[in-house]
Amino acid sequence: MKVYGLTGNIGTGKSTIAKMFEKLGAFIVDADKVAREIVEPGKPAWDEIVNHFGEKVLNKNNSLDRKKLGDIVFNDKEDRKKLNEITHPEIIENIKKKISESTSETTIIEAALLEKGGSLKDILNGIIVVSADPEVQVERIKNRDGISNKEAEARISSQLSNNDKIKNADFIIINNSDLTAVQKQVESIWRSIN
Repeated sequence: MKVYGLTGNIGTGKSTIAKMFEKLGAFIVDADKVAREIVEPGKPAWDEIVNHFGEKVLNKNNSLDRKKLGDIVFNDKEDRKKLNEITHPEIIENIKKKISESTSETTIIEAALLEKGGSLKDILNGIIVVSADPEVQVERIKNRDGISNKEAEARISSQLSNNDKIKNADFIIINNSDLTAVQKQVESIWRSIN
């Protein structure tokens, strides 16, 4: 089995592109979904997050208020680092478990953070980076999350720049909204990796 990472900054369209790969036959592991699963009430990561950040990051039903937590960690490097220390080991373990359950010859891990020297390096055959112009990212984030320009820009600036991610890329997809062009790029990469 071959395993590729699909990454890109917030608002670049990773999820749309993951669906395109899935239609071509890839098994998709969504790291964001895994991240949500490991912080459900009663799970070890949930306990650690509440112990560190307090009950202010909880909804009335004790689930994490992802917006409140996001507002905290997107504006504070130390809090973001702490959240990553709590969640990343469990996310990696759960991703590896899901990959082991795949019946496809090609698995793609959709994740905002993937580096060649990162925690998944021992299983990745390559990295596909999705890039978009910053103004396109801001509009997508504003429309999706109902937030201001300033909030969207803060979320973008909290991540590695597109250019830094591209340095680690084996393949690059430019996604500035022309889905026909994006589909052609996806199909070309699919032929190369299969």
